[in-house]
Amino acid sequence: MITGLLILSVVMYGCFILWLAINIKVQRPTSYESAAISIIIPARNEEAHIGACLNSIVRQNYDLAKVEVIVMDDSSDDHTAEIAGTFKDRLNLRVIKSTSQGKKQALKQGIESATSDIILTTDADCVAGDLWLGTMTGMFLDNDLHMLCGPIEFSGRSWLQQLQKAESAAIVGMSAVMLNKGMPATCNGANLMFRKSIFNRVGGYDTHAHIMSGDDDLLMQRFAKDNPGKVSYMLNKDAIVTTKAAKDMNELLAQRKRWLSKRHAYLYPYNKRVQVLVVIHLLAFYFVGGIWLSVYFWSTFSLLAFKYMADLIYGIRLKAVFSFRLADVLLMPFYQLYIFLLPFYGKSLEWKGRKING
Repeated sequence: MITGLLILSVVMYGCFILWLAINIKVQRPTSYESAAISIIIPARNEEAHIGACLNSIVRQNYDLAKVEVIVMDDSSDDHTAEIAGTFKDRLNLRVIKSTSQGKKQALKQGIESATSDIILTTDADCVAGDLWLGTMTGMFLDNDLHMLCGPIEFSGRSWLQQLQKAESAAIVGMSAVMLNKGMPATCNGANLMFRKSIFNRVGGYDTHAHIMSGDDDLLMQRFAKDNPGKVSYMLNKDAIVTTKAAKDMNELLAQRKRWLSKRHAYLYPYNKRVQVLVVIHLLAFYFVGGIWLSVYFWSTFSLLAFKYMADLIYGIRLKAVFSFRLADVLLMPFYQLYIFLLPFYGKSLEWKGRKING
């Protein structure tokens, strides 16, 4: 019985991945007309990154006269605010000190201060390509959207960072396909465009204000519940923002556990079912591959070949947008052993020196 369920999980996983691969669609806006937008950047102790972030906005192929940049200083005790302030001669920029603690509070205050109805949030440690604003805004206006989720990509040269890059591409691809098929899953606040008027109508972050994280996917799910036809996820390499991958296993485990801390607040139960499928299929990969391969070689080989075929097809489709090493797809089951370490990661969850509330 258990063996049958494990085999079924691998087959179901492979079919799910093939469904994702078939439905990946690279989207391009029909026009790149500049529109008035407000970019909100929450920042806490980001003196090492805020300059590169703002420089990437300065370089945008966009009418910057229509762009308002609001850097929300979330109680930084370094030179973040001072460095951001040096860009006032190149950008229509305001540095506002947050009156409350936490990223959501900083974002909320920044959105309230914004003069444009179109809001674009990103993180202070992110860098965007020159066509980012034009691509995101063009897609947003072409489809008269309430919210547009944009892709992120990890950077870094170590083997661990390269594996995170491949995994991130797979997660973004899955999230994009699911949302565009009417099944909201996840997104990232580092690249999120939405209307301020709709944000206020759905209650903004108020419904999940007690959870420190979740300023992205929990908000997206609120927008989708309000009007699913007006929320979309864009897959286009010109819309990507880049951020550094975790540098070591300790940082990786802390990051992933932080991400999981908000999952209980998801509005749609199928998200948990997808997570369970991924975990069980990993268990099946080791059980079937490690025990059966020497006994039932051809049937086991065929099952594992189906799994890898699905993963590789998915990877090839993702390569149209993301620049990861395709060979890393083969290493994913071994790299993702970190998932089984998460329950034993005993350190208290913190972000920027603050405890994470689940």
